[in-house]
Amino acid sequence: MGEIETMDFEAIVRLVARLRSAGGCSWDQQQTRESLKPYILEETYELLDAVDHGSPEAIKKELGDLLFNIAFYVRLAEEDHEFNAHSVFTELKDRMVARHKHVFVTGETGELKTLLKEWEYTKGKEEGKQDAREDDSLLRRTSLLPALLQAYEVQARAQVLGWKTKLDLQEWERKCTQAIESLTSSRKDTDRNIKMGEILFDLVDIYRQHGVNAEVALRAATRRFVREVSP
Repeated sequence: MGEIETMDFEAIVRLVARLRSAGGCSWDQQQTRESLKPYILEETYELLDAVDHGSPEAIKKELGDLLFNIAFYVRLAEEDHEFNAHSVFTELKDRMVARHKHVFVTGETGELKTLLKEWEYTKGKEEGKQDAREDDSLLRRTSLLPALLQAYEVQARAQVLGWKTKLDLQEWERKCTQAIESLTSSRKDTDRNIKMGEILFDLVDIYRQHGVNAEVALRAATRRFVREVSP
């Protein structure tokens, strides 16, 4: 264990290398980027659950598990001579400095809308996108998020860009009644999906106006339900 006694990220990568070596662990030796995808997703959600419960010890543990999975991906890249931990952190530092010019270069704080657009513009340039300054790119970039969280982020970013919601609870209840009626009257599944989707989107907005993240709220309600129905 001498080569991994100093606990930094590169030491964890070396630990993974030891596990994947000829005298290591047969399970770790068989893993690939594809096979690890479920685990890194699982560890991410376990970290979120630890944050929800507010336990520092649990958060520390889940951060470690997530870091181990990240280190595993770095080691796989090293084995294929693609990149290493040093290059990961070097590029990360360079990206964060470039995206925070108002901190590291100009010293100008600026308005939130301007900072958000500049952040997305810089990310767009990194990805070679020509339309990175377009306002709608601020919204499109949320497409990989879970649906409730995506709706929340889209609405929050749209508000920064100047969008103002006019929806209130009474209007939402009216739309909800119409959508429920459409479940029996509409013959097209696509029509029903659109109407129900609009209801959920609007409800996320109502929650957001009152400072509630629908993704977080639903996770909490689901946990409570599990506790209540579990034997």
